[in-house]
Amino acid sequence: NSESVSASLRWFLGEMTPSTFFIKFWEKKPLVVRATDPADAKKSSDFFGMEFMLKTIAQEEVLYEDMTVCTYTDGERHNRNLSGRASAGDLRQFYEQENNTIQFYRPQRFSDILWKFSADLENDFGDLVGASAYLTPPKAQGLAPHHDDVDVFIIQTEGHKHWRVYAPEKGKELPRDHSNDLEMSDVAKLECVLDTTLNPGDRLYMPRGFVHYAFTEETEEGGTKGEGGGMGSCHVTVSTYQQHTWSDFLARLSPIVLRSAFMADFDYRQGLPRSYLDKVGGLKQIENYWDVKINPNHGATTAEAAAAKAEATMERGGGDMIVEENKKSSSL
Repeated sequence: NSESVSASLRWFLGEMTPSTFFIKFWEKKPLVVRATDPADAKKSSDFFGMEFMLKTIAQEEVLYEDMTVCTYTDGERHNRNLSGRASAGDLRQFYEQENNTIQFYRPQRFSDILWKFSADLENDFGDLVGASAYLTPPKAQGLAPHHDDVDVFIIQTEGHKHWRVYAPEKGKELPRDHSNDLEMSDVAKLECVLDTTLNPGDRLYMPRGFVHYAFTEETEEGGTKGEGGGMGSCHVTVSTYQQHTWSDFLARLSPIVLRSAFMADFDYRQGLPRSYLDKVGGLKQIENYWDVKINPNHGATTAEAAAAKAEATMERGGGDMIVEENKKSSSL
């Protein structure tokens, strides 16, 4: 029942019903929810923010391993190499004077409202949920364009941040893995489906696979202070559905089912027929695929192609040679 969700998810969706969200947006396209009620901005500010982070670091044992401090300039991301216990003073300097973005991992350890929101979404989706907070100074960008391997629920808690979101290439929707940092020239080839600024209390849902990047602009109020009196941004990202697909489910289930069948059914314990390699058409299709699609020497003389294939086979550990030998022995 798509309407049986937590109050946390209902708040995130605003006036949209859960049924509409799951039918039209979930795993399909981004959704922006604007803060139409001043209470939304107030509630969002309680999730996480700059002063909350600095106070937490001063009072708790927080390590630099719990965060990434970075900048993205001239098309490259630069991470600071930090270790040991985090210093509130140093982080303020990195942020205000050196224009670094701070990505704070697992902030729900210190924020009760974020912990409750994350726990509610775990119940709603039946999967583990993670969270990070991102604090970015004015006129800055912390991360390169990329796509994630998780669906994300973003809450703008302080300041303003501009987002550009691009649809995946056709046939590459809902990827299993996250991307590396992407070049702007590659991003420019994609369709931009969202170009908007999030303000305090606004929310953004984004399916996995959508390429995105975000940056701040200098504003007058409502953000975390940075160099020159400008205002920066803080948002929290709550993520889920990492490797939580039918394919992953079946990959985990299949060995259990096959092992159970092996133990319970004599037929599954019998050896394969001696000539099975000659009967399985898929292996011949794979060989044809090599010859036509993969072999860079396709169209060369028979001797040249055979030499190239033998060399590639050796590089892969001789797998094709073993299959060929099995074919010969099974025909004896």
